[in-house]
Amino acid sequence: MNYFSLEQIQFVKNEFEKVISNYEISRFKINELEEVLLLDDSLALYIGIYERRVTCCCDLYGQNYYSLHIEEITYNELSFKYNHTEVKSKSNNMLKNYRELNLIKNGRVLLIHMIDRRCEMNTMNAIVRELLSKNNFKFKRHSWYRLYSDITQIINFQRSQWSDFYYCNVGIDMRHETDIFLPEYKFPIRIRAGQILGHADFNIYLDFEKVIDCEVRIAKIQFYMEICIQFLDSIDSLSKLKEIYRKGLLGSANATSELYHFLNQQ
Repeated sequence: MNYFSLEQIQFVKNEFEKVISNYEISRFKINELEEVLLLDDSLALYIGIYERRVTCCCDLYGQNYYSLHIEEITYNELSFKYNHTEVKSKSNNMLKNYRELNLIKNGRVLLIHMIDRRCEMNTMNAIVRELLSKNNFKFKRHSWYRLYSDITQIINFQRSQWSDFYYCNVGIDMRHETDIFLPEYKFPIRIRAGQILGHADFNIYLDFEKVIDCEVRIAKIQFYMEICIQFLDSIDSLSKLKEIYRKGLLGSANATSELYHFLNQQ
């Protein structure tokens, strides 16, 4: 992954503004790195340059880098007179020249991030890969699965939509022969790893916005993951799952699932 300097990001921002230079533009400055542009008294664009810290384990650890964020903040249903297709088309064509740019469309909102956010996710999976692999977890569909004769376990890292914080999700289900590797959100029993551990210290090391010594972060994540694995080791069959479930240690299963009916049989 490339980390971009302020000068590089400003260059791309300037190139972007050249694309929209034929429109009448009013500027509303928020601060030195953020502003809102009003194009033809119709389309409002938020443009922000974000300063971040390198938290992945690499030679640039602890140094600052910058990302570009452009967001459309006005919509047609609010009676603005253009649909802005031309602006978006020109912007997309210009941004294709920068291979590291990651273009995300979310409904009517145009988001442009000059950072590949898979970096931290790749780091998370790399940290736990050896530990999970030696405990018979297999990496499939962006999650870790472990199969027993009648149950399936899953460990999944989920990035917060608000920050570089990662949740560690744990799921358990009956083993299905037709679709063994279901996504985590379809598992009838879903809990956070913090619930298994019984305290929130684990979350500190899953927060990549916190500057933490790389070796300390790796050691702590692996330590807490070992505790999670030991807990899952004790649930290697439906009969043991039923026993643990009835002790209230796993929350409640999805009431529409086959597993729910099995666990609640007398």
